[in-house]
Amino acid sequence: MGDKRFIRMAGSFVDIDDIHIDLIDTINPFQKAFEILSKSVTSKVLKVIQDHIEATRINMTFEEAKILWPKIKEFAVLHKREPSLKSNDPLEKRMAECIIYLKEEKRKSMING
Repeated sequence: MGDKRFIRMAGSFVDIDDIHIDLIDTINPFQKAFEILSKSVTSKVLKVIQDHIEATRINMTFEEAKILWPKIKEFAVLHKREPSLKSNDPLEKRMAECIIYLKEEKRKSMING
C-alpha cells in the first residue's frame, strides 16, 4: 500500500513503522560505510517482537495492572512460570497481558527519561 510496509502477525497486519524495537546489535563506524549488524533472530528476539505487537493491542489501565500484580506474583510462585497468553483461562491470559503492558510501560518510561 503505497510506501507503507506491513507484516502479517496472528492473522492481522501490523504497520512496521509502529514497531519500535532495537534490533541493532553493533555499529562499526570504522568501515567505509557504517556497518550495522542486526541481532540474531532467536526465539527470544521473536518473543520481544511478539510482545511489542501484543502491547499495541492490549487495552489496560495502570490501575488494573496494580490490581493484577499480586495475582501474577502468586501465580508465578504456584505454577513456577509466568502466565501465558495462550492459556484457555481468561484470568491467566489477562495476567499475561498485564506483564506485557507493564514491560511496554517500562520501555516507554526509559525512552522518555
